[in-house]
Formats: sequence, structure tokens, C-alpha cells
Amino acid sequence: MRTTTHLLFAAALALALTACGQKSNDFSGATPDVAGLTLEIEGGASEGLPVAALAAEPGQPPEALLATTPADGDELATIRADLKALNLELRRVMERVEEAVQSEGTPAVGDRMIYGPADRCVVRDAGGACTASANFVLGVKMERKHLFSWLLEARPVGSNVQSDFKPVAGGWLARGGHMHRGVGRLAINLRNLKAVQPLYSGDGFLLAGFANGQGAKSVHYRLLQFTTDGTNPRTAAYVGMKNGAGIRRVRVASPQELLSGPGGDELLLARAAWVPGVAGRTFAIVTNWKPLDRTSTPPMINPLAAPHGDVPGTPWNASYYLGRACYAPATTGAPLTMKFKEWYLCDRPEAPAACVVRQGRVGTVVTGAGTWADNCTLAVEQPELSDPGDSGETPEHDSDEPGMGGPGMQSPPTAPATPDDTTPPPAGAPGMTPMM
Repeated sequence: MRTTTHLLFAAALALALTACGQKSNDFSGATPDVAGLTLEIEGGASEGLPVAALAAEPGQPPEALLATTPADGDELATIRADLKALNLELRRVMERVEEAVQSEGTPAVGDRMIYGPADRCVVRDAGGACTASANFVLGVKMERKHLFSWLLEARPVGSNVQSDFKPVAGGWLARGGHMHRGVGRLAINLRNLKAVQPLYSGDGFLLAGFANGQGAKSVHYRLLQFTTDGTNPRTAAYVGMKNGAGIRRVRVASPQELLSGPGGDELLLARAAWVPGVAGRTFAIVTNWKPLDRTSTPPMINPLAAPHGDVPGTPWNASYYLGRACYAPATTGAPLTMKFKEWYLCDRPEAPAACVVRQGRVGTVVTGAGTWADNCTLAVEQPELSDPGDSGETPEHDSDEPGMGGPGMQSPPTAPATPDDTTPPPAGAPGMTPMM
């Protein structure tokens, strides 16, 4: 992340040069906002979405529909809990950016604007009262027409030392037709925020590539050693999309202990789809795995590493489990209900759909009775509720994602590989036409 603090020294000089400067709203609309970055399945406060975003987003069911879901063996409940943790930490940082740009910024030398410094809350108690703050400054730079870079830095409250500032979030945005919307990348450094304010309990890094418009969004997240409370740091990948009709799909790749045995964590590759008022479905692939060699670019599977997981089969990657479940649409005041769930043991390179057909569409039922056709078939099948097209080897790609490439949808840039990987793209780079 590049530093912006030296710009504070130039701000006073730039005040005398504002007659030929850029409009401040060009800059204030050039940072992403929370509503365009959060991942969601059903939406709502139970997934950590801000209240303001609920009112603004189309297709959002009333809060009364967002009761708790079953916890045992329920991928939808697990994914929603993961999304809530991610979204709350995203909000903690990005709402400081939103607060900054709501105030009038100070022009700096060149096509730049400075917002702050100002004290902002970063820790609240159960009642919502602020218990710890940090001092923030936001710098926004116009790289070229419609393309902006930005950096949020923080230091302890009461400090007047420029070198105390540490970068906590930064990225770039190619603006679309609406403020805070477009195509971009960002990196959030929770470790630096904790260094600035020790009462903050989170740690690790949130890295994202995104493409969003007024009613649709698609976001790729990479979590590195991410934790909300200082324990159990996780490295995982998330991909989420929402179209203009409010249909959501989310994919998760995360090591988890799902089978008993000596092999340690398996890799969960889960997909959840939700069509408001119609139905929800989840598809889970549980597989053995090997860690990535992160010294290579891009990171590759380390062939010399010992495999993890207890999925049966020889060699270690010969088989995977496929689980699928369907959910009844929520009705007013009622919780979401898992109607049916079953598991299949599949052989690679067999794709999930082929595996199901080979086994006569009869798996090991763990919730409900009968068959998938009895419980889950809809009168009119929705393509967004379809099963994954492969055996989950590449959780971050969009090539088989129903709805991706439809009206108003766009595949975002990949998430940064590291917190420093947020340099704006060169002119003429592909994929830079923002969603409208």
C-alpha cells in the first residue's frame, strides 16, 4: 500500500490552487462502499449487512423472514455465519472510508484529495457504545479519467506524528455511472488496525476484486490469516454475485474438519444459491487437498506436501463427496427450512451431475425422506439454482456460474495476491468497462 501522509503537508499549499482543481464529488464517489462489497445469500442484518443497504437493495425480504436456520450439517447456516464475520470486519473499515468522504475534502497537489484526519470508532460494546477509536486520514488520487486510487491510514488517537500512520485499506476503482460503483480491487490490513488500536481484536487480511452497479454486484474475496477475535485464523476464498432481480449465489473454499480421521482438515468447496420467494439450494464438495506453494506466482499446489483430509480413495485425490440440499422459501415470521439433504461419494474426474446420474439419483439421505425429485424439484427450474458444473477444482472462476454474463453482470478482477497488490491497471487493460 502506498503512503498518503506526505500529502497532508501539501494540502495547505493546494488550498490556494483550488480554482483549477477537480470537483470534490468526483473524488468522494471514487471509493467503493459497503453495500457494493458485502457478500450475501439471503441478505439482512443476520449476515452483517448495514441497515442502509437493506433499504436500498432490490429483492430484499423483510427482516421478519431472516430467522435462524438449522446449525447441524447445514452448509447454508455455515456460509451465512462466515459471511457475517467477513461483512462485519469489512464494514468496520469501509464505513470509516464512507464517513470520510461525507465531509469536504482538502485538495492536495495534483489530482488528489485528502479527507481528515479525524477520530473514528473501531470497537463498540454489545450496546453499540464506542469503546475504542483511531485517527484516520483518507487520500484519493485521480490516475486518469474515471480511474481513481485511494488509501486509508490510521494512527492512535491523540498522535500528531505523521510516521505513526499505518495503511489499513487501499485500492483502486474504475468508476461507473453511479457514485461508489464500478470495477476495482481493494486490500484491508486488519493487522495494522490492531497495531494502531490494541483493543481491536481482529487480525489478518481481506483482499478483494469487485464489479458492481446500482443493482448488481460480483465480488471475489481472498482471506489470509483472517480472524475476528484473534483466534483460529483462516485462509479461504469467497466468490459472490447478486443480479438485479435480487438472486444471490456464493461460493466458498475453506479448510474445515468435516470427517473424523487422522488426515486433518478437508477442503470444503460450497455453493449456495437463493432466489427470494422461490427456494434456496446448497451444493458442497468435500475433498482432500494439498497446501499451496505461496512462493510461486500465482500460488500453485505443492506436489511434495503431504495431503490433508480423510476422504477415502487411492491416490489421495481419487474421490470427493458431493452434498446437496434444498430449502423451502421463507414465509412471514417463519424460519428458513432445510427440506432435504443427501451425500454422494464420487470418483474423479467425474463431474457432480454425472456422479448423481451414475448412482441413479439416489444418495445417502441425511435430512428428510424420499428423493431429491420428491422434495426439491420446482415447477419451473431456475438456472441460478443449478448444480456446480465441475468437481470444484477452481473455486474462484466464473465460467460455470449461472447468471454471470447475463444482463447487468460482469466478472470482477481477481482478488489481490498480497496486501500490496493494489496498483491501478494500465490504460487499455481488459475488463475495465464498469457495470452500469
